[in-house]
Amino acid sequence: MPELWQWLTAVRCDEITRQFVMLLLLSAKRTGEVRFARHSWFTEPPQAVWETPAEHMKMGQSHRVPVSRQIATVVDNMAILSGGDGCLFSKPHTKSGVISENAALVLLKRFNAFITGHGARASFKGWARSQGRYQRDTIEFALAHGLPPLEAAYMREDLLEERRPMMQDWADFVTGDAGVPSLRKLRTDIAPSAEVASQDVGVFFDWERNAKGNRSG
Repeated sequence: MPELWQWLTAVRCDEITRQFVMLLLLSAKRTGEVRFARHSWFTEPPQAVWETPAEHMKMGQSHRVPVSRQIATVVDNMAILSGGDGCLFSKPHTKSGVISENAALVLLKRFNAFITGHGARASFKGWARSQGRYQRDTIEFALAHGLPPLEAAYMREDLLEERRPMMQDWADFVTGDAGVPSLRKLRTDIAPSAEVASQDVGVFFDWERNAKGNRSG
């Protein structure tokens, strides 16, 4: 997963698609839940929460995700790219009004032709179980899986705060040393007077490399 993330931060591509894939990997949520995510579903840090309404969830129940530092950066990046209102991944000229369902898979297959759409969720579950320090219910709530009826009858909370360190640990593992490049910081440090292109912000990475080269020279 860290190798995929390093590739993702460097590849030239549609910037909205890059941020979309980043959010999918960091949250381990289903594609449809991320596609229709709205800025209003996220609360402010610290202790930020992303709550998806029941009508957008496969199981028909609202789902809360504790927001890691990395997810917060992606959301802020999308506030720059989409204006901070409405859907994060808005595509007004498409039938759905948001990014295509297949956009993430098309990009990911440039990294590995055999990758699947469910791969991020499966990777998260395998990683979490291998750590040996997260309870099964904590993992299942993170994936928004339904509990068996008898267990569900006695479960009155979604273990949000128990999931917070797990989701931060996962984000740290996924991003490794690369982190999440902040478009706000790049815009301020590299080209404070420039507009951020909504289709491809790779030029900022070029400016960053050139600026470093000029400083070292």
